[in-house]
Amino acid sequence: MTLQELPVHTEFIWEAGQYSHHVSIKGSEGSIVPKFGSQQLTKTGFNFFTRRIRCSPQVCPVCLNPENYEGDCMPAERVVCTSKPFCLGCEIIAWALEPYKGWLKELKELGERKGIMVNGLPYLKSHHGGYLWGGGNPRTTLIDVLIRSKPCQPTEGVSPELTNSPCPWNFPRIGPEITGHTGSLAAIEKARNWYSECLVNHKRCLPNSGSPLPTRIILIEGNTKARLHTSSAEHASYACLSHCWGGQSVIQTTTRTLEQFTTNLPWEELPQTFQDAIQFAHGLGFKYLWIDSLCIMQDSIDDWRHEGSRMSQIYANASVTLSSTWAANPSQGCFATSDEQYVSRTRNFVNADDETYELHCHQRLPTIKSSLDEAPLLQRGWVFQERMLSNRIVHFMRQELWWECRESLTCECRLKGHNEDTHIFNMGQIARMNGFCSFDEIEGNWQHLVRIYTKKSLTFPSDIFPALQGLAKLVPSSMGRYLAGHWESTLAQSLCWHAMEAAQTKPQEWRAPSWSWAAAQGQVIWPLYERDRKIQTCAKILGAMTRPKGDDPMGEISYGVIYLKGRYLVGQIQDTRTSDEHLPSSITLKGSRPCTSPKSFICYPSWDSVHHEDGAQIVALKILEVANLSSCGRKTSVEQYWLILRAIKGVQGKYMRIGIMEESGAENIGSRLRNLNDLYEEESVEMDFKIV
Repeated sequence: MTLQELPVHTEFIWEAGQYSHHVSIKGSEGSIVPKFGSQQLTKTGFNFFTRRIRCSPQVCPVCLNPENYEGDCMPAERVVCTSKPFCLGCEIIAWALEPYKGWLKELKELGERKGIMVNGLPYLKSHHGGYLWGGGNPRTTLIDVLIRSKPCQPTEGVSPELTNSPCPWNFPRIGPEITGHTGSLAAIEKARNWYSECLVNHKRCLPNSGSPLPTRIILIEGNTKARLHTSSAEHASYACLSHCWGGQSVIQTTTRTLEQFTTNLPWEELPQTFQDAIQFAHGLGFKYLWIDSLCIMQDSIDDWRHEGSRMSQIYANASVTLSSTWAANPSQGCFATSDEQYVSRTRNFVNADDETYELHCHQRLPTIKSSLDEAPLLQRGWVFQERMLSNRIVHFMRQELWWECRESLTCECRLKGHNEDTHIFNMGQIARMNGFCSFDEIEGNWQHLVRIYTKKSLTFPSDIFPALQGLAKLVPSSMGRYLAGHWESTLAQSLCWHAMEAAQTKPQEWRAPSWSWAAAQGQVIWPLYERDRKIQTCAKILGAMTRPKGDDPMGEISYGVIYLKGRYLVGQIQDTRTSDEHLPSSITLKGSRPCTSPKSFICYPSWDSVHHEDGAQIVALKILEVANLSSCGRKTSVEQYWLILRAIKGVQGKYMRIGIMEESGAENIGSRLRNLNDLYEEESVEMDFKIV
């Protein structure tokens, strides 16, 4: 199609290379006028496509006919402060922005420019409606008022354009309103519809055929009546509660209260979150609900370890998990009333043909990313596992309900949509590990999981392994033994973790051997390797073992050791914090032979903690080398990983890890990596190491 052949008032978008140019073709002569400017995109080659825009006989001087000039910016005052609307579009915009008149006036007095752009294009692709927002100036504040049309469609997917509607605009999509209260009958009905839709249409979500009940579970006998039930191998559908303890003392089942709770759970003593969860589960039609503090004997270590080891089954077998995501503690409850600005205002309009239509609008709800980042519950380590293991989740958020399952992430306002970065089941990689994945692929998925998990917080540091053991059980047995958070078949690669930030303080109690990532405080990460690479293990793993505290090797441990054989260099720590506290301590490496040469190598390892004795002796053990390859298989660069070890005082032959060194680059003559290689080849000695 040539420019001359394009229909009048057609938007033409040209993507070339890594830039996208937006132009508008106006007039039969095909003159090109820049429309949106340029923005960087991924390289997609050339892609031509057109979109016909419905045309009106005139251009409104106030709102610019957003149906025709979608994306153009207009001064806010011109629309909001006009005494009499010039057209139906003006009337709708002015009504939508009515609550913001005072705010717009304040900004005007402060000298800030404000623009309104009516734009439906981004949400045409996202299956959602048009919106109004500020633009044109970096100082402009987002107005972000949604405009949608009724009636609602209960199913997901692209809503049809309102071609038969008397609404003057084409792009506002059919969209639902939020219920306004997450514990209302309307909210329960919304969740019930999501649940039914999932059972009927989602192939990746497990069917609800009834599962073995956990050892103890709450039997719901009414809206405010429940008791603890001890299962005798029954099969039934049940729900789970995921909640934040928040440092509060919650009602618990103990050896003293077990008999009482089996008869009746004292309703008035239950925190609001528990009451809300029982009532919502009852509203959804569930007879059973599992809550950790009530279904596990909290004063029995044996019961806690036994039930904790079954956590993967408890959440995975549940039909749905009710997640009090917004609440920081049990007293806040699951339910919340939406803020007024997020509840739709509705108004009837009449078009030029005296036809009545209805529109509703509300301020756009917080984005899913910001909501996830701020949700107290999702910052907890235990909840990470609960969310990963659940088949379906109803999230109680501050403003609305969310639904999450293996195929969908949606919400009441339907503006969130599916996003691989925020949808927890992009981590369904774990479930796919049982497929035809290589050891490297499984290890990469596991590292990704641990990287996210170690950002979370734990009330008790000793829970570092129990809070992950349910997920560890999903990893295929082909990966070998589970060794303090590592897998036997990929142990050399897995040992190359490093802490995002060196710990400021030493842990108060031992929870993992020094070579385990679980010994670190805070987030840990691994190197990101190129796709085309060759990995060479430079140290031989002679053996490894851990000693569990209970029966489950994936739970708490009391001891761990690894035996390595490899060539090493010796070094001395120079604590540079004495001269600059922002500089990390360095190491000067030398040969390990008795009559070593004067050659040396200065490096800056990634330390596991910030506390190091100036002048202390260390050992650098080369453990892994990764060669990055070109498309023709030629080595382009090399990455080397060295464990930094320190001998344990008073114990012969035992070492502990204190950091890791990474050196990378080309092996050219005179390069740092070449100098390190020369020192290693000429001056290193092989030895056996016992690392605890």
